[in-house]
Amino acid sequence: MEEKNKDVEQEESKLKKFVEFKVKPFLTDMKWKTKEAVTKGYNFCKEHKTEVAAVLTVGGPMVLGAIREASKAHREAIAEREQDLKTYDRRTDCYLRLRRPLKPKEQAELADRMAAGEGKTEILLDMGLLQKY
Repeated sequence: MEEKNKDVEQEESKLKKFVEFKVKPFLTDMKWKTKEAVTKGYNFCKEHKTEVAAVLTVGGPMVLGAIREASKAHREAIAEREQDLKTYDRRTDCYLRLRRPLKPKEQAELADRMAAGEGKTEILLDMGLLQKY
């Protein structure tokens, strides 16, 4: 029992040393660099008001439009992927979620086995393609 306590104490002391000598200096350094970058940006904007205003009036809408289009494409890609992973089983009257899209060979096997009278849920369970919730 005492050996376990010593091991735990040693691990805790190692963790404290790591935090003291590695994590804290890293965080203070990052905090300093961030504060310095913000200050430099603020000073630049203060000194070059007309240039910043010109760039923002032209570049701002362009950047926002690009962000909007990229996020729209991303949402559509996610929705399409989700649609590929959902399938409906008429026999059990429920939707099933697949682990991944079916390969052509798996689609052919599914069609053959369904034509033989098996249910879609049982087939996909046998193939190991249903995702667990």
